[in-house]
Amino acid sequence: MNFSSIETLLTFAREIENAAEQAEIDYLSMGPLDGEKDNSRMFDMLPELIAGSSRIFAAAVLTEAGHGHSNHKVVLAIAKVVKQIAALTPNGFGNLRFAALANCRHGIPFFPAAYAKWGQYNFALALECADLAVDAVSETIAEGSKSHEGLIQNTAARLTKKIESHAAAIDALLESPPEMLSGFDWSLAPYPDERCSIGAAIEAMSGARFGDWGTLSAVAALTGAIRDANVRHTGFSGVFMPMLEDAVLAKRAGPDFDLQKLLLYSAVCGTGLDTIPLAG
Repeated sequence: MNFSSIETLLTFAREIENAAEQAEIDYLSMGPLDGEKDNSRMFDMLPELIAGSSRIFAAAVLTEAGHGHSNHKVVLAIAKVVKQIAALTPNGFGNLRFAALANCRHGIPFFPAAYAKWGQYNFALALECADLAVDAVSETIAEGSKSHEGLIQNTAARLTKKIESHAAAIDALLESPPEMLSGFDWSLAPYPDERCSIGAAIEAMSGARFGDWGTLSAVAALTGAIRDANVRHTGFSGVFMPMLEDAVLAKRAGPDFDLQKLLLYSAVCGTGLDTIPLAG
């Protein structure tokens, strides 16, 4: 959908926000702009769309799913949007509602990456399972694993079983799986509480602070545990590491914070980076 001016876009945004509020829907997504196809004027309007709304999410496609390459001009356009949103919203918080998408297929239930393919409408559930990882490593430590390698392997196996158990419980509530239900995203998404902290689970598995030796192995093992579960997968189904949404990771976002390490972990976690504090 194209808009002739920022005024018409914001008018439309307010109309659908009001409709969402009346329907008791907290958030909705305008979907992604395609950096290769959409005109630059639409990108120019994105920052004001985010700043002028409170419920609306949006995104831009950096790399289409399956293509694996990015256009330098699109990278710069998206970076410009991020900087402008940071300047237009208190503490840059509007960037919580905007994402650059790389290799993200339709049907992901987590905002702001969520979007539907035109003409193919269904729903998926985002289950936010970081607490399952915390429970899995706590129980493995309590039973007394004999080695660090055993701790990681046993935690991963226990997490796989927990996911399968929860999937069975959910399926039992569905008398017959709805045809429009594409599946479940079992991502280990945290909540700002150590009880639901993926950072706490990773540190317990590695035996070190997040970012030290052992972090990469723990992240890879947790991702493998999700993928090994015999359940219906959709979306990311990986490990989320949003530093400002996780009680433990937020504590590590100090002067020793290393973006390069986070990018390394994201290569094995099945998801991208989110809520990362960047200077300037």
